Amino acid sequence: SSSVVVYPNGDIFDSETGKLWIKEGTVCVDAHAYKYRKDIVEVHFPNTVVEIKESAFWFCTRIKSLILPDSLTKIGMFAFDSCSGITTLHLPDTLTSIGAAAFHHCWSITTLRLPITLTKISDCAFEGCSGIITLHLPDSLTEIGSTAFHGCSGITTLQLPDTLAEIGEYAFDSCSGITT
Repeated sequence: SSSVVVYPNGDIFDSETGKLWIKEGTVCVDAHAYKYRKDIVEVHFPNTVVEIKESAFWFCTRIKSLILPDSLTKIGMFAFDSCSGITTLHLPDTLTSIGAAAFHHCWSITTLRLPITLTKISDCAFEGCSGIITLHLPDSLTEIGSTAFHGCSGITTLQLPDTLAEIGEYAFDSCSGITT
């Protein structure tokens, strides 16, 4: 039997390789679409996806490299929460909003380059991402939510952009590695 499955929404999954292809033309990845899928290793997004809704890939612990499309503007809350296998994360320069706890407990991410279009990082967005060593905050950023980087103990240097108007409570709490 074939290892390739075509889902009713047109997405294609190959169980042999763990690769998931989101259907060409897809604008929005639905809420809870692939949560708890331990068999997904890689996701290919078409450059039509503008939003990934809440909990879409929650607890997909085997995703290693996450390259998000150059059309994405919004990542919903808990979208990649507890995707603890992600080591490489590409956020496109179209992204304006990262939802609450979107990358909560993604502790294998080491470098976080936030796009120049990003204005808001929601509460708990990167909480517990203790693997992050390098953090680039863009000059477009106006708001960092409470506990957004709580427990990111790997960060050593922090430079806050002048555009920042609001920093939530405990945003950088337990970031014990920050020296400058």
